[in-house]
Amino acid sequence: SVKSSDQLGRCRYCWVPIRSCFCSQLTDLSETIPNVHFVLLCHPQEFLRSTSSGKLVSQILGGELLVYGCKYHQQRIKEVLSDPN
Repeated sequence: SVKSSDQLGRCRYCWVPIRSCFCSQLTDLSETIPNVHFVLLCHPQEFLRSTSSGKLVSQILGGELLVYGCKYHQQRIKEVLSDPN
């Protein structure tokens, strides 16, 4: 997806066109809530859309962004869902 974003002239993090991207201006809030670990589960069709706010939330709050159906994320999703905490 990084190669695709570069070829399309889009930010590799938010997929918004480079000229409209504001990722560098986002504030990292992960330190303000140190005892919380966020895990955001994203639908595969939503992941590469430039209108997906999930990627921005993940950048601001830290944590993990997992894509449902992605074979590389399946095990981690199972772990998160089975964690009682």
